[in-house]
Amino acid sequence: MFDFFGFFRRSKNQHYANVYDGSPTKNDVTEPYKLAIDNRAQVAYLLACSPSQRIHRSATLVDIRMDRIDLALNERSQLTIPGLEDLGENIIHFYALGTNELVLVDYHKRRQLLKQRLIEVFDDGSSVLVRNSYDYALRIPHPYEHGIKTAVGKRFVVAMTREMLDGPILAVKLSKRPKKCPDSEREERRQFDRFLNDLSRFIGDQDPNLRISSFVSPFFTENDQKLNFFCMDRRSNEVDPTKIANVDIVSGEMSLKGAVRGHASGFPFDEYGMKPFVIDCVVAQNGFDHVGLMTKYRTPRSSFRWHVAAHLFRIQLLFLRAFFLCSSSRFFGFFGSFFLSVASHVSAMRDVVVQRPEASLGMLNTKKLEWRDMSACVEGCAFNDIHLELSQSSGHFVVILDEIGDDGQNLQKVRLVRSPFSCMSLGECAQFAIQKQREDFSVIERKRRDFQGHVIRARKRSVSLQRGRVHD
Repeated sequence: MFDFFGFFRRSKNQHYANVYDGSPTKNDVTEPYKLAIDNRAQVAYLLACSPSQRIHRSATLVDIRMDRIDLALNERSQLTIPGLEDLGENIIHFYALGTNELVLVDYHKRRQLLKQRLIEVFDDGSSVLVRNSYDYALRIPHPYEHGIKTAVGKRFVVAMTREMLDGPILAVKLSKRPKKCPDSEREERRQFDRFLNDLSRFIGDQDPNLRISSFVSPFFTENDQKLNFFCMDRRSNEVDPTKIANVDIVSGEMSLKGAVRGHASGFPFDEYGMKPFVIDCVVAQNGFDHVGLMTKYRTPRSSFRWHVAAHLFRIQLLFLRAFFLCSSSRFFGFFGSFFLSVASHVSAMRDVVVQRPEASLGMLNTKKLEWRDMSACVEGCAFNDIHLELSQSSGHFVVILDEIGDDGQNLQKVRLVRSPFSCMSLGECAQFAIQKQREDFSVIERKRRDFQGHVIRARKRSVSLQRGRVHD
């Protein structure tokens, strides 16, 4: 007799499953790309972001490449999104609605427009169609176009950026499913940033050493009624994910709350008590109730490496100030790009000195405000080699690892990581356990789909025969 209870206990300890691996070909989408996951964590979409991966049909129409990875069948296919009109230079976000609908959010610098485009995928990924597109006016100063952050909830999407570290916040609230809105609602969404600027001042009044971390994506709670931000230290620019500022997007009510660190490891702090730096944090929610955080940590302050890093940081600030000085002038734009390039190289040198490349992963229970460490699921993986997203229904992480094999070839692996706050049914536990044996699961899933297709075709033939007999 099969031991269901023993099987369930064993599956509880299976935190992740490797569901895809392969070597990218010349036709595959390469870095940089945006990742979208369907609501069942069965399909991953990789959208090309670089201009070199776009196909220009005319002055205004562009096709863009997209890969579809079937995580159940361990198969990858190449698609093209056709006829994107006035596609912006910056692809801000890319997310899925259900199983066969995608939304692309881009920003056009010259027109100063933020666009939402609804894209539909047909016939298990064999064809793609752009259904609708809607635009929203959002004027963003030139140096801050690449700092736009997004939050995707159950009903809304927020796109925001900030001038400097303490400047005004520019934001717009959109419907998660693109739709045409009346002018009154569009104007209300344009004025949404007033709530966020009020929250920024509120946190400064509560604690002068804190500010909301607008360079880390915010997240929704309470069915998208509240928008939340992790706080950061003004002096060190370190993020403190245990201090959360939130604002009610309906009433404007604001508060500052505290979260509990992980009991075993102390996540989101490391073993030395270090907090993550502001640029070393990736937040994932995608409409799920809870929030994922991937980060990496710096070398402890007591290390001599920080003395070297301090001198490099002064050099970096010198070139950054020169960049901002030149970016405000048309005549010195070239020198601004040069100064920014030098500052980036100095920053890379500083990162090598003080950073540890290993990634850490955790999830925040937004109801109890408790952190849970999940770093064992990405142990040995570098932060910069990982793309991840959450599935809206199950809350499972889909983690894409870009690695280099022993033979020097690029490898791409996809890992499905269980959510610690989702209760899986016995059937889901069985499916997750089988997915750990990837080849067996692919065969089973392919046969299941073939049988399902056979049943559907048989039903259609039966219905057509019955209709023919009625007419006779």
